[in-house]
Amino acid sequence: MKQNYFTNYLCRKLIYDRDQIRRVVRAAFGFGLFISLFLVLYKPFQLYELSGHFNNLKIIGYGPITTIVILINYYLIPKLTPKLFIDWKIYKEIIYSVYNIALIAVGNWTYTFIIAGETYDKPTLAEFILITLAVGIFPMTVFGLLHERKALRDNLDSVQLLTRLNNHEDADVSDSNIIELNSDTRKSIAIPFGDFICIESLGNYCTVYYRKENEIKKEVIRKSLKSIENQVEAFEQIKRCHKSYIVNLKNVEAVSGNAKGYKLKFTNLNFSIPVSRNFPISMIESIM
Repeated sequence: MKQNYFTNYLCRKLIYDRDQIRRVVRAAFGFGLFISLFLVLYKPFQLYELSGHFNNLKIIGYGPITTIVILINYYLIPKLTPKLFIDWKIYKEIIYSVYNIALIAVGNWTYTFIIAGETYDKPTLAEFILITLAVGIFPMTVFGLLHERKALRDNLDSVQLLTRLNNHEDADVSDSNIIELNSDTRKSIAIPFGDFICIESLGNYCTVYYRKENEIKKEVIRKSLKSIENQVEAFEQIKRCHKSYIVNLKNVEAVSGNAKGYKLKFTNLNFSIPVSRNFPISMIESIM
């Protein structure tokens, strides 16, 4: 029983969401800063034997190397090879973390040979991997837990919404419910939920697309997309899928594209709507 639980846990799917550059950069610099401060303050592994008058400056150099490796592994590689991270699971995350630590160790081991004097007893690469693991296990564990927590939260949100989409059990919303959109002027629009398709942002204006008598109609109102998003937040099947679009997921006809960029298609709408990479992948896969 315990073995099955452990196996199921390792095979739990994660949404690999490292395209968010701000979060990746923040984590990378945070880990680099932690490494630099820890090594300067405590000087473990006989770092105090490093020769030269700039001992602390040399030790601080281990931090930037850590930052560079993390940026390569957790931003650049997923950016260049997104298909490798589509079916991402916890056991893959663990293996990737070990690979990341090993690469950091290689970088720091090389750096040590560059800055160390002849009197410093240089560790072997295997020893340096163990040293890097000892120093980096805490921040890497924190990073892994935070990533898993966010991924599971995204999965849970997606599952809850998809359950309502598939089972049509949203008691408060039916096709006849009216969506009221108020503009910054006196103009307002009332659209049945089932006929609403999408909203496109055009600066301080938004174009609202909806279906009327089997034809696509559109209305332009003066309102920011963020303000409209607040107006439709009660409708859980209406989501902002891109910085410039809000869509009614119930009316999606088809999904095209791949992990580099999905697009949503609606019946009789003469253009496709792009999907941000931050949009939950599991939600996209369920619609396809």
